[in-house]
Amino acid sequence: MADQTQRLQVIKSRVEKAKAQRASAEGQLKALEQQKEQIVTEMTALGVTPETIAARISELDVQINEDLNLAESIIPADIV
Repeated sequence: MADQTQRLQVIKSRVEKAKAQRASAEGQLKALEQQKEQIVTEMTALGVTPETIAARISELDVQINEDLNLAESIIPADIV
């Protein structure tokens, strides 16, 4: 009987630990969802959405390279 009582205590301890972990995970999930909402709001203010951000980054990358090429063509290489 003592063995069964001990086993039951171990199971009870595990259940309590699992409940605590679940509560922690739910709290983290809620915080992350709020953070996601804030980021999406900021993105919208900048004129992009999660669906369009990759394309916009690509456009900006192309523009940066074009601007760098222009700057390199304007400044003679022999100045350096």
